[in-house]
Amino acid sequence: MANLRTDYSLTRLIEVQPGSERALQDAFAILEGRARSWFDDEGIAEERRGVNRVVDMRYKGQNYELPVKIDSGEVDAATIDELRTRFDKAHEQFYGYSAAEEPVQVVTIRIEAIGEVTKAEIQPEPITGPDPTPACVSTRSVFFPETNGYVPTAVYDRSRLRAGNVIVGPAIVEQLDATTVILPGQTATVDAFRNIIIETN
Repeated sequence: MANLRTDYSLTRLIEVQPGSERALQDAFAILEGRARSWFDDEGIAEERRGVNRVVDMRYKGQNYELPVKIDSGEVDAATIDELRTRFDKAHEQFYGYSAAEEPVQVVTIRIEAIGEVTKAEIQPEPITGPDPTPACVSTRSVFFPETNGYVPTAVYDRSRLRAGNVIVGPAIVEQLDATTVILPGQTATVDAFRNIIIETN
């Protein structure tokens, strides 16, 4: 159900000032080249590819950085000005102040590559009724603290349960990778998507 995603980064110490456009553009070109190769390997069509750009920035001399988004496209003088504005604003929001007169550096250039995948269409099943008897495979004696002893407990095969089935605890539902215990005083209902909804009476 989730889109494919991977991240790429480069460490580059770049002053945010006129003339630094080329260094940033070259770094993004390297990262986006890696992303294209990844998209190709994953078989992601062009129209389903997305790339988000982020740079980690700091005031010169600081030991911590803040992530700042950068727009796609050619990095030009306007991009540099916008980066500076966004960083000062982010710094003020995060630390309560900004220092417009201080030089700013880019420390790390990052991209997030996202490949949109076709989502599975999960269809609800028709409600067949509350009787879970066809899914009952055995009965065993099980100890429950709620009953202060062992009680006969129905065991159900989850793969045989159908939408609308209602199981009154105590009961056990088994499947390949999990076991669900329905305690005394609880009721489990199988919904239209085969989820088991357990409620306390």
